[in-house]
Amino acid sequence: MGKGAQGKKITYQTKRQKEYLLSYEKMDEVSFLQKAVLESLEKLSLPEANWTLPELKATGRKFTYEFAGKTEEKTPYNNFLTGYNTLHSLISLYRFLAELAWCMESNTNKCKEYLYLAAYCQKCICQWPDHDENHNSIGLVSLSRLDLFYMALIADANTEFIKELGELLSIPERTWNPFLTYRGNAVIRLSMGDKDQAGYYAEKMLKEDSRPLWLNYAHCIEAIVSGDADTVNDTLCAIVSSWRRTSGPPRLLVIHAIGLAKLAVKNGLQVTIDTMDCPQALIQPAQMDYSRLDLPRPKYGFPWEKEAKD
Repeated sequence: MGKGAQGKKITYQTKRQKEYLLSYEKMDEVSFLQKAVLESLEKLSLPEANWTLPELKATGRKFTYEFAGKTEEKTPYNNFLTGYNTLHSLISLYRFLAELAWCMESNTNKCKEYLYLAAYCQKCICQWPDHDENHNSIGLVSLSRLDLFYMALIADANTEFIKELGELLSIPERTWNPFLTYRGNAVIRLSMGDKDQAGYYAEKMLKEDSRPLWLNYAHCIEAIVSGDADTVNDTLCAIVSSWRRTSGPPRLLVIHAIGLAKLAVKNGLQVTIDTMDCPQALIQPAQMDYSRLDLPRPKYGFPWEKEAKD
């Protein structure tokens, strides 16, 4: 059950979430996702798994599609690269596995491991050289991917990992949307302990987007900065409620809300929400060691490792 300071309650789990999980159990979705992960990891063994765009173009390979009865040629960009695209696909697979590890098994550690792996893959594609003049893949390495930064926080990744991922996502030329810039910088600055800048960007958010979800989001950040636990708890409940009303498949974990709740706890505030999609088990910080994890990587190294040797 979640409960804000003003007494507003939200249920532990919605009917849609419950039905969604039941359908996953019947389809044995976990086995399907684990098989997909293994198939993706096999692709990283291919010699071309560490290619950059110039190497792909050097093969002379053509990428075509049919449009209005004609065969048109596509200009390749990073998504066409085997290694880059595989790591991008793994992000989604690990995220789904994390959700199911918590919601179906109540396995906190396994959930965090999958979240860490997703954040790790995001960090890798953020480092992949981009030789595309039109930067068609830029949205995949920008502050629009703030949920992956939250996953690192929720997973209790080490400070250096979180800092590096935040810096990569925050590269100015990668994010052209002002709101995404304000939202991302507010959260990343807050995670680094820079409350003044976090408050500054939260105020910018309020002026840029007046939709209730993002107003609550900005107010939550401001409340963390000012130490207002009541407002934090009220806005977290409101954020979770907003995500539950979105169309499409229900969210099993409201990553943004869990991430904000974790930042609140790290700043000494008591957070009361405890629902399936925003649980205390993921909100409360814990010591985690990911050194034993077998991290995905191309068999022949990453492009930047190859460049360092050259």
